[in-house]
Amino acid sequence: MRPPSLLHRASPSSARFVRLSSQSQPALGSRFTLQQPCIRRQFSQGRAQCAQAVGGTVMRQNRAAQQSREVAMKEQLKYMDRESFPDDFGLLPGTFIRPVWSNLPSIFKDPKGRLKLEWAWLKSRTVNLFGLGSFFYILKGCFNDKLYKRFYGRKAAAKKLHKEMYTALAAGDKATIERICCIGLKNDFFRRIAKRPPRSAPFVWQLHSYVGFPKNTMIGGARVVSDRGTSIPVIKETGVRQIVVRIQSKQSLEKPVTAGKAQESAASKERKAQVSTEYVVLQKLVFKGVEDAQWKVWGLAKETDLETLATDPHFGPGLSLNEQVQGMTGKSL
Repeated sequence: MRPPSLLHRASPSSARFVRLSSQSQPALGSRFTLQQPCIRRQFSQGRAQCAQAVGGTVMRQNRAAQQSREVAMKEQLKYMDRESFPDDFGLLPGTFIRPVWSNLPSIFKDPKGRLKLEWAWLKSRTVNLFGLGSFFYILKGCFNDKLYKRFYGRKAAAKKLHKEMYTALAAGDKATIERICCIGLKNDFFRRIAKRPPRSAPFVWQLHSYVGFPKNTMIGGARVVSDRGTSIPVIKETGVRQIVVRIQSKQSLEKPVTAGKAQESAASKERKAQVSTEYVVLQKLVFKGVEDAQWKVWGLAKETDLETLATDPHFGPGLSLNEQVQGMTGKSL
């Protein structure tokens, strides 16, 4: 079992890009008026025909109202500028985060579960390639440059933002949080900072070292486990790219020192440090063909386990590879 992050924030559930509020329905009598000739029929037959007519009318009204709301929302999004465009879309649906070796099901004790995870991982890699292709396609002049350059610096950016994020949260540095965090994570951090006592001394978060595989700091302690992208069809040449980087580090959190209490030594802080494994999600937007210059931190994510495969509809057994690709890119294989 890996210890939780010192400042771990539970990742929000995957948020939908457009949320449609349900419309209240009028009373039954005000919806329609049934005018039928007086014919002789059985009582049960009349009730059934009436219920069928009511159900059809209500469904048509609800469908028309929903379509009108969707059209209005799409028109509103078309004329948005970059400053007013939201940057928190939640974790992209179907993101597979491969667990560390110790958390994988045993191939001997649970071969069926292990093979299920491995197959889901292989399918996700294929879907990710098509998703990144659709994302790079909307970039102006993307294929004029060497494409492999867009995969450079992902781990370095994740480690840098990971350190800046926790340092700013501990110190209550709102300016840095607003600069490097997406709006959902930013608002959550601001609420946590506001709950601290006024004029209290800041916390001090310290990164002692990175932990590689298995316990080797020479490898770097960071690994990209997911790289996904998709276009947003509502707005032309607009899309989002998310990468998930696993960071294993040894870190400590120093609380404000009260009066009359001696400052801890560096050796004492090192002994109290905890080894943490975190999955940091970075995000970058392309808005009308213009790509963001810097990555932003969306938040933290969890490993994909067998329970996730059983409950998440994007990993459902009836969902084929072609359907998953079509869901990410809007096009079939």
